[in-house]
Amino acid sequence: MTAWNRVAKDSVVRNRVAVVDLGTITTRLLLSEVDAKGREHNERLAPITRMGADLGRTGALSDEALDRVAEALISHRTRLDAFGPDSLRVVATSAARDASNRRQLLDLVLRVLGAEVELLSGAEEGRLTFIGATSSLPAHAMPNGPGVGFAVLDIGGGSTEFATGATDGSLTGVYSADIGASRVTEAYLHHDPPLAEELSAGLSVVQLHLDDCRREVPGLAETISAGTVVGVGGTITTLAAVEIGLVTYDRSKVHGAVLEHDAVEDVFRLLATQPAADRAFNPGLPAARVDLIVGGCLIVVEAMRHLGIERIVVSEADLLDGCALDLRS
Repeated sequence: MTAWNRVAKDSVVRNRVAVVDLGTITTRLLLSEVDAKGREHNERLAPITRMGADLGRTGALSDEALDRVAEALISHRTRLDAFGPDSLRVVATSAARDASNRRQLLDLVLRVLGAEVELLSGAEEGRLTFIGATSSLPAHAMPNGPGVGFAVLDIGGGSTEFATGATDGSLTGVYSADIGASRVTEAYLHHDPPLAEELSAGLSVVQLHLDDCRREVPGLAETISAGTVVGVGGTITTLAAVEIGLVTYDRSKVHGAVLEHDAVEDVFRLLATQPAADRAFNPGLPAARVDLIVGGCLIVVEAMRHLGIERIVVSEADLLDGCALDLRS
């Protein structure tokens, strides 16, 4: 079995790095190479494995979920062997943080990839996502004016991170909330389509977390008002794809796209009032996210309403990219 260095903190140059992210919904892989001219080339794989399915009810990762993750990891292992990274980092987030049987997941990764898993705290997840999300934004997304920076909103399956910071990548605040597309869906949205009272309950709970976020992240309102709000995660990118109407997903069209508040409200109303069978026909909505997108959109909508966000710039760069940059530092 090939051995890879997990973190790069010595003097060796890591031109090829790889990151695996064990998320609540996806088990992602990033292969990143810097060529002789300093240009970065990335390959991304993001199979939907639903690792956190039913976690809120049982408190544990199911055998079926672990089997899906194992299948993805075996496929990732083939790509890693062909790529030959100088360094590999494997991280896990919300579902692994909450699971009573996460040891099974850690042992699975060690068997398949030969690597230890780094269990990220919510704060560290927010920090790395901020670094990644702000690393390659188009010119129109860059804040204007001295002292004006970024607010990054990362909506995952099990948690949502808010982070603020400057254009040099330094953070001023980070907060992780135990709300996410999968968590909200399983806890509150029990009918198809969801009942009005289910949506209202979900929105109310999200609002409580946003109140905590206001208290915990200094200068959040000021950054939102004067800076750039960047959105990452599957819910955000799917929202952009639906708004654009992408029949075939195109990362180049999603990265840097702008979601206006009114447009997000329109998409939310459409998706929340459609039964899943009809919702599935919306261009840009993957079949595997049909039952989760309303819960994720609910978080985006309430964040925009409650925090006064008028527009979100979508970034395809996120936690994976932050981890890769951290490996090279």
